[in-house]
Amino acid sequence: MQRFYYFLTSLFILSFFIYNPLFPQSGWIQQSSGIGNQMLLGIYLTDANTGFACGVNGIILKTTNAGINWINTLGGVTKPVRTIKFINGSTGIASGPLGLILTTSNGGTNWVDRSIASSNDFENIFLINSVNYVGVGKNGLIALTTNAGTNWSIQSGGTTVELSSVFFTSINTGYIAGFSGTILKTTNNGANWFPQNSNLTTHLRAISFLNMSTGVAVGIGGKILRTTDGGTNWNLIPFSEVNDFYDLHFVNSSTGTAAGNGIIARTTNGGITWQTQSVNFSGAFFSIHFINENTGAAAGEQGAIFRTDRGGVGVRQTSTKIPERYALLQNYPNPFNPATVISYLLPAAGYVSLNLFDLHGKKVAELVNQRQSAGTYAVDFNSSDYNISSGIYFVKMQAEGFSDSRKIILLK
Repeated sequence: MQRFYYFLTSLFILSFFIYNPLFPQSGWIQQSSGIGNQMLLGIYLTDANTGFACGVNGIILKTTNAGINWINTLGGVTKPVRTIKFINGSTGIASGPLGLILTTSNGGTNWVDRSIASSNDFENIFLINSVNYVGVGKNGLIALTTNAGTNWSIQSGGTTVELSSVFFTSINTGYIAGFSGTILKTTNNGANWFPQNSNLTTHLRAISFLNMSTGVAVGIGGKILRTTDGGTNWNLIPFSEVNDFYDLHFVNSSTGTAAGNGIIARTTNGGITWQTQSVNFSGAFFSIHFINENTGAAAGEQGAIFRTDRGGVGVRQTSTKIPERYALLQNYPNPFNPATVISYLLPAAGYVSLNLFDLHGKKVAELVNQRQSAGTYAVDFNSSDYNISSGIYFVKMQAEGFSDSRKIILLK
């Protein structure tokens, strides 16, 4: 009987650790896509519960319960599906290699093949309104439809470089970003495209406009460009990270998020400054989409889907001014119940870990585990998220040869 009780106790302890993992203090939570390590290339949310993701091998996924479950809607193709967009909850479009175009009018239940005769791959599509869409892709591909994807006409942008992203601010005015620093602009619905000087030779992967005048483009090497005069002049925004950006989305004139190779960065002042966010994933995010300032999702390598309901905020960068030294500051308040703020300084970009240990040296919470740019950071730690009791704990920080710890006290 004693052995039986010992077995039950051991099983309980084991199940506790299985179902109560040491989640990082991040505003991004990983979801199960159900496709193993197959790569996801696009994601789009139509409301707080409904979203779509697409990827290699013809994958088109749909969720109707905020990502708790993702179901393959079977688009009927085996080619990679590169991008997916919706104009409303019912009408959507997906695209990919060799002119692949799929449309749906019933929320992804059925997909109709509208592919065009092209040897070029679609990289992105922008839905101007319910019937006017523009797609761009490799070898300078620009295609326009005025009947929701049924028929397409090919336009000339005067370039053969890969075009990665397209954004229209009105039915007539639009912008395209692409490789070798390419930025194109039209003011007549694509009848003519004119090159804009980005002052870059590196590849641009995404472009978005906040209004008719202000736009942002991101790309390889962590490059961020911003214009305030409708694309005539583009200024390079200082950003200490060098990780590649692959996608960008603004929900309003202030708040936008960029995602890329192991990085998610957010701006709340129209792209003037950017703060990296904590996300427990070292692979590449190829797509990101928000429905409002708080609710969004990102998708990428290894079938990864991450979702946030608080704007991705968990660890926040409170200052981009580069400090003179590494430091782990004392939390405030201390003692605390149930929440406190833990701050630290980074004089250089690098990988940072911040963990919470009990008096026995057992790790009870992983707060930060990612690469961050130089600056000052704050972690909003809430003990309720980890179901820990009153007592003395130690926060330990490690970063590029630096190590320090602070005693914190939880009093309930």
